[in-house]
Amino acid sequence: MPLSNSQYDRIMRDYSARALFHANELAEHERLAYAAVPRLREIKDEVASLCASQARKKILGDTSGELDLSQKLSFLAAEKANLLETYEFPADYLDLKYDCPICKDTGVDGHRRCKCFTVRATQLLYTDSGLKNVLEAENFDTFDLSRFPEDDVRSMGDKKISVRDNMKNILARCKAYAENFDRSKKSLLFTGPVGCGKTFMTHCIAKALMDKDFSVIYQSADRFCDTLANAQFHNDDSYDDDAELMQMYEDVDLLIIDDLGTEYANSYTAAKLFNYINHRISYGQATIISSNLSIAELTKAYTERMTSRFFGNYDIFLFFGPDQRRQKYSKK
Repeated sequence: MPLSNSQYDRIMRDYSARALFHANELAEHERLAYAAVPRLREIKDEVASLCASQARKKILGDTSGELDLSQKLSFLAAEKANLLETYEFPADYLDLKYDCPICKDTGVDGHRRCKCFTVRATQLLYTDSGLKNVLEAENFDTFDLSRFPEDDVRSMGDKKISVRDNMKNILARCKAYAENFDRSKKSLLFTGPVGCGKTFMTHCIAKALMDKDFSVIYQSADRFCDTLANAQFHNDDSYDDDAELMQMYEDVDLLIIDDLGTEYANSYTAAKLFNYINHRISYGQATIISSNLSIAELTKAYTERMTSRFFGNYDIFLFFGPDQRRQKYSKK
């Protein structure tokens, strides 16, 4: 789900609109402040004149006077701050504001897209793809524990627990995960049979984090591996889109890979999948992986290196119970 040209243009138009808003805001602040305190305009003009004069000297190879310039600018800045305080203006009243101080509302941080661009992009992709409607229906507020039977008790290791109590524990842990995501970006592994609530729970977490302006990408394991292969081998006309999506895989706050084990696996895709998982672990980036395979089945299906990453670096959640999807449709 890479950005289309029109989606990219919408994001950049939004940046331009924000920049224009803040420029107009500053112009209005300057009008009011200069009318009340004319010396503030004089200070601005003096700063501009001093900087222009030093720039002309530097072009001619003359670097003398830089220390003197620094001292004069410091003096003028102190005078400006004192006047703003005396006339009861906020200290930053004559500063140009930005919604994102990192990229200054350009969407670019150095040679990479800014985090705020990734947030906007993933939110736009979710809205335009219809997934936003899914998240509105499947989230922590709509999660119904009563769908999980209390009298269905199963063994978990050396203890027994009901399906509902197990899901109650999972729900509490996932809520805490979303609430504390900014402080502890852990990775999670959801395993269990089809229809036990794994995908629903990933939707819950995605919705909670996107509501807090974290960027989230949700991708099936099959599509994820196809993207890796296409971007590497230029398999089709979607190469540019897939390369862009791979960059987003690296930048996104939370990457969700659904249905691990359903993808077409070969030695190349398995190696690339391991590299991406390892990359995100190394850089402290969160990933949630769900699979219908059991722990034992995952161990057989993937290399020891990959499964050791799961077991050593992921919090593991064991889902079980009756197939919720089958129950849902049987009642219709």
